[in-house]
Amino acid sequence: MTRITLLVAGLLLLATPALAGKQEDAIKLYKDGVKIANEGQVSQAMAKWEESVKLFPGLYVAYIKMGMAYEMDDAIPRAQACYDLAVARAKDSADAWNARGEFFLKLKMFPWAIEEFRQAVKLNKDKKKTDIHYNFIKVALQLEELESAAKALEALAKWAPKEEDFPFYQGYLTLKQGQDAEAEKAFGALVARNKDSALGHFGLGLVYDKVNEVEKARAEFKTACELKHKPACKAFKARRVHLLGD
Repeated sequence: MTRITLLVAGLLLLATPALAGKQEDAIKLYKDGVKIANEGQVSQAMAKWEESVKLFPGLYVAYIKMGMAYEMDDAIPRAQACYDLAVARAKDSADAWNARGEFFLKLKMFPWAIEEFRQAVKLNKDKKKTDIHYNFIKVALQLEELESAAKALEALAKWAPKEEDFPFYQGYLTLKQGQDAEAEKAFGALVARNKDSALGHFGLGLVYDKVNEVEKARAEFKTACELKHKPACKAFKARRVHLLGD
């Protein structure tokens, strides 16, 4: 089972001592569930999470983890029910909306995913959670919502992200806008900065594929694939170039 990240930020203890005690117990059960899930005891973890939400129905992060577990078991309707409950219990949580968006994204339900990410971006106040913005930008670019992607990148720039995702998506936006030479420069700069930049090589592959320089595209996709970039591997094997990797 994929390692499950612990989410507890933003959960406030209730004022009433009895209710606060229940919430503390629920959070402990939730944490215990995360721990044993990462040890491979998924069914036992599910029991912990189910018990935690019985004690404190507002513990939306437990619903998210249950949704993830059901996904891994291909129980898609149950997974969606959990993500729906997470959003219902925490309508103001960027994490809840983002989790449901990632669920829709995995199912390639892109129009649904982008609306979830759009709401998550509106609610996100944590500058460390840039992945929420990148999720929205990625799907916006794929659905040709270039203006929306540009605005999201502009907002993200104010947070001064250091990760290479930011210049990659800037380059990808440029490519979508038809500025192939500028996109090649942007991706080339990523590779010049770090020869092992999977995103840089993948981006160059996208450029060369677009202008029908087949051998160059395959070479860049192969390099990115060797650097463990899954969409590049699929593009190299099938030459079906898709940012989301299908």
